[in-house]
Amino acid sequence: MIEISAVLVLVAVVIAGWYALHPSTASTFAGRTDLASANKEGSDSSFRVLSISPSAETNVSANAPVVVHFSSSLPAHPVMPSLVPPTPGLWSEVGPSTLRFSPAAPYMPLTAVKLTVPGGHNGTVAKDGATLRSSVSRSWVVENGSALRMQQLLAQLGYLPMHWTPASSSTGAITPLAQLYEPPAGTFSWSYANTPALLKAQFQPGTFDRMTIGAMVAFERTHQMVVYTSVRAVVWPALLSAEQTSSDNPEGYSYAIVSKGTPETLTIWHNGSDVFTSLANTGVAGARTPNGTYFVYLRRTFQYMAGTNPNGTSYDVPVSWINYFDGSDAIHGYPRASYGFPQSNGCVEIPVPNADVAYHDWMHYGTLVTVTT
Repeated sequence: MIEISAVLVLVAVVIAGWYALHPSTASTFAGRTDLASANKEGSDSSFRVLSISPSAETNVSANAPVVVHFSSSLPAHPVMPSLVPPTPGLWSEVGPSTLRFSPAAPYMPLTAVKLTVPGGHNGTVAKDGATLRSSVSRSWVVENGSALRMQQLLAQLGYLPMHWTPASSSTGAITPLAQLYEPPAGTFSWSYANTPALLKAQFQPGTFDRMTIGAMVAFERTHQMVVYTSVRAVVWPALLSAEQTSSDNPEGYSYAIVSKGTPETLTIWHNGSDVFTSLANTGVAGARTPNGTYFVYLRRTFQYMAGTNPNGTSYDVPVSWINYFDGSDAIHGYPRASYGFPQSNGCVEIPVPNADVAYHDWMHYGTLVTVTT
């Protein structure tokens, strides 16, 4: 009598041998539809896809033509490949065995595009009747839009403390979508004469700097989008829609400065004026609050903060009116006997009533926070 384990081994050997003799079926079973595996499947066929352009997977030009080259000549009216999402344009035969798609408009920045060359019974066939055995697919991601154009739009919508004025020579010949890649000429000017020098230093035209990303975060939150600290595809159409409907920033522009001077303070500048000042506590030795400029990326009304102090003891304390700006460091309310000198584990502590005012009246998602000596 044969042992069960021996039977299982025998079955595995038979299955492996069967797939070795039928590689195309094995590939289909595995779900492979990319160019390399599809051609491997059709290695015994005279008709297959030789190449697809673009060949890159990321940062592909928004206007890039799509070219599919086959191993054999095509009929006069072949079954054309498909693009998802679709975009205006024209497929044409540019050679006996080559199809080309010329887009009539660019894709939105960071769009994930999938090309499929249909195979099988109703798919692409050669002029001599040979069939492309299985469908072939290729995916890529379109390049990001221009940082300069994002800055122009955010300034126009009031998410940056500046105005952007298009040059008189700018015309409407280029579409709003195309402008995301080729920004129109124009000039930036600060909206307020007393804009803090520390804030001005954060702006770098044409760069996704902290000020720009912070403004983008504020825009995302205002438009009830999930807040991300990197540019995503969904932001661009939302910006274009806001520009067309003049959906300006309802919160105004706030900037927070944490000074480690004596005494330590938190000052908030809003729309041209210092509107809030409070004594503050920054981190003690071993848990110093880092200098630099950040932006508020997460807000909470209340939570318990837990961790380990520099001396090795643990803490688990209630805090309120929290604005996270750098990892686990936040501006928040916490009761102390006094304020104005280092006492925290890295956060910026202010009296609870003051934190309530800062949280509700002046600080928002995307608010820049500069910590300085």
